[in-house]
Amino acid sequence: MENLETKLFIGLVGLPARGKSYISKKLNRFLSWIGYNPKVFNIGNYRRDSMGVNIDFNMFFDSGNQNSKNARDYCAILALKDVVESFNKEIHNVAIFDGTNTTVDRRILVTKYLKDNLLVDYRIIWIESICDIEEIIMKNIYEAKINSPDYIHWEDKQAVILDFLKRIESYNKVYEKLDIEVEGEDISFIKIINQGHQIVANNLCGYLESKILSYIVNLHTYTRCIYFCRHGESENNILKKMGGDSNLSELGRVRIK
Repeated sequence: MENLETKLFIGLVGLPARGKSYISKKLNRFLSWIGYNPKVFNIGNYRRDSMGVNIDFNMFFDSGNQNSKNARDYCAILALKDVVESFNKEIHNVAIFDGTNTTVDRRILVTKYLKDNLLVDYRIIWIESICDIEEIIMKNIYEAKINSPDYIHWEDKQAVILDFLKRIESYNKVYEKLDIEVEGEDISFIKIINQGHQIVANNLCGYLESKILSYIVNLHTYTRCIYFCRHGESENNILKKMGGDSNLSELGRVRIK
């Protein structure tokens, strides 16, 4: 396994309702399973903890409102402070920074904050989820955002959808996709386009980052059927034994004919 002394910061990028939180949770579980100690730092949770949900979302996410931008950056800094503490105190070795991070300025803010405050070796990779298929976007809104903690007290579900679409529109006005010509050829990233129809990777290195890329390539972010098939009664079933590879019993052979 790769040297765990080098921490890995994974920053999500993308417009709302593009599956970033889903990817974060899945990646967190996968990394735990293969022996790492990750944690998801969700910027939205820090916003809700510090400001609550009884706010004017249209104003808060207004891309042209400087005070709102400052407030959003403040929430990001709160999350980054916990990332730094976690890394410096050797609590976690992978941080998954779940948020939109849709502008170059925000990504510079994140990069600079980590550089100025981390006392350990680390690498940054960005995972950008891009989707322009309206059917998928609306499906994500209906399945995840209607029951979001932001709208827990909203009874009018149609109003929730309209409000969230306005949030997407606000972010879309300032959205700057990851671009090596703007952010430098040494930037490390994985782009997921239209739920895996296309994957673009840049400047990844080492065991862990290759495992993450492999997992992302095979990650299904859409609903699919899972089929279970039960074998016929076996000789071990009769003896009430677990496991093994015994033959089918007479009844088991009869029932499969």
